[in-house]
Parts: sequence; C-alpha cells; structure tokens
Amino acid sequence: MALAAGCGDKKRAEYRGRGRRSYARAVQVAETKQIPDTSEFLSVLKSRHSSAINPQVEGQITNIFVKSGDQVKQGEPLLQIDPLKQEATVSSQEAARAAQEANKKYAQISLERAKKLLDAGVISKAEYDNAQTTYDAADAQLRAMEEQVRTQKVELKYYQVSAPMDGIVGDIPVHVGDRVSVATLLTTVDEPGALEAYIYVPVDRSRELKLGLPVRLVDRKSKTTRRNERNVYFTSGGYGNANGAGESVGGEFGGEAAYCAAGSRASQVERAHGSQWCRSCPWCASTGNSSRL
Repeated sequence: MALAAGCGDKKRAEYRGRGRRSYARAVQVAETKQIPDTSEFLSVLKSRHSSAINPQVEGQITNIFVKSGDQVKQGEPLLQIDPLKQEATVSSQEAARAAQEANKKYAQISLERAKKLLDAGVISKAEYDNAQTTYDAADAQLRAMEEQVRTQKVELKYYQVSAPMDGIVGDIPVHVGDRVSVATLLTTVDEPGALEAYIYVPVDRSRELKLGLPVRLVDRKSKTTRRNERNVYFTSGGYGNANGAGESVGGEFGGEAAYCAAGSRASQVERAHGSQWCRSCPWCASTGNSSRL
C-alpha cells in the first residue's frame, strides 16, 4: 500500500509539472503624480441676452409653431391663441362703422339741402345750424368708430405671438389647449452669444468653494466644451436655502461674469440679481417668482 501511494504522488507531480507554463511580465516603475480633487455637478448654460415671452391677451392656445431649440427670426410666429372672439369683435365694430358712414352721408346731404334752402330764404339760420350740428356729430362719431376698429385690429394681431428678435427658442412650458393670461410665461428667446453657467452645488460642499476655483464644463458625452477653460471661474457663491436643500454659485463663461443665487434665500437672490428674480432657480420657482426677471 505504501508503494502504491508513492507511485500515485509521483504521477500527480509529473502531471502538475507538465501543466505549468512561464509567462513574461512587464514591470513599470510607479510615478508620483498629483490627483486633482474633482466633483461633478449639474450645470445649466443660459444666454445673457434672453427675452421672456408673455402674451398680451388672454385666451386658449390653439397651435404651437416651434419647439424648444429651434432657431427663429424676428417676427416669426411662435404660438397662436384662439382669435375667434376678437375676430367677432372686429367684425361687429366694422359693421357699426359702416352704419355710421351711412348716417354721415345722410347728414351731409341734409346739410347741403339746408344750405340751398337758406340761400333761397326758405328756412331760417337756426334750422341750417341744426343741420350743421347733426353733420358734425355724425362725422365725429364716425372717426371715433374708425379708431375703435383700428384698435381692435391691432389687438387681433396679439393673438399670434411672434419672436421679438433673432434667437433660439427656450423651454415651452405650455401646451395646446392651455388657457393663458398676460402673466403666463410662454417661452423664451435667447440671443446666441455670451453664456452664463449656473452650477448647483450641495450645501455640504459649500465650504470648499472659493473665488478663482477653476471649472471645466463638459457636454452630455463628457467632452470638454470648446470654450477656453481659463475663462471659467467661480465668481460668487450663496448659502443654503431655508430648507438647506442646495447651494448655488456663479460662474464666468466666455470671459463674462455670471451670478446666480438659485436655491438661496431671498437676501442672496436680491444681492446676486439686483433685486430681481432669476428665471428658473429652485427658490424662485418655489415662491412663485420664476416668471420675474
């Protein structure tokens, strides 16, 4: 039994020896390098020249001609508000003006007839003056109605909302069928050019922020923007809002300073915006001031 066991161990050792192979391995000396402490946060780029589009009339949206991101020219239609009621008003005013034109013509004929009768000595001067007064009143009323028609036609144009300038259409928070008022924000038109970077930083990281801290902006594919990174810096910072939910900082992008107090208290918002509300920061949105600029 001992001999048999010894033979088995020898065969297993030979089998293991045949299965072993040697491999060449490259050796590289580790170098000492500084690893930057970086973090990723959500950032929003906004144009420094942006126009908020609010309707000048109330009504129901019947059509939206553009979508977010479209490039538009000045005067290009953006949205259509139901104009049927205003069109009926214009038609009614035009009908009333036509009736008043007939009254003026009749008053003019009566005035001419009274002038002839006065010259012939058939009627008195008082009767002629009455005819003159009737004509003057008809003429004044016609001019007033023409002005009303002109005003109603101008208001009818407001039911089609157009772009105030060349630019790019921003977010469109309304939909077809929504009823809007003059206080409703329909969309924005941003003029291409200098941009502001709005970077939202958690409150627990706020102590790490300081002036001159470099920032690198990347797109959704993690590619660095073509802008010069040296032109991007933190220029101001706020503190957590009343709920401690977030921190915001201002950044400089493209060489122009940008300030934002999104997520800050009202005092920080006023300092950063000069007593103005930013358009889309969480604090302004939660307090209903997001439409103020």
